[in-house]
Amino acid sequence: MRFAVVIAGAAGFVLILAMSLMLEKAPNQSLIHAALAAVVFGTLSHWWLKLWTSSLQEAQMEQAQEAAVKAAQEAAAAPKAPETK
Repeated sequence: MRFAVVIAGAAGFVLILAMSLMLEKAPNQSLIHAALAAVVFGTLSHWWLKLWTSSLQEAQMEQAQEAAVKAAQEAAAAPKAPETK
């Protein structure tokens, strides 16, 4: 996850720096905007990845619970062999 956050921050930096320079803004102003964009992009990507991974974990737990319930129902519905004495 750390790698993805770094990539998102770098992408935000490069994107905003390029756009600022294309709009002929001052280089120091462009660098400040790019640095702020890197922080924002990194923070948003961290939040989104955390939300995504927690959703995946929750879905996996739900599937495991459903499988356990189904197995328990199948075990209860299975015919039992008569006891021999």
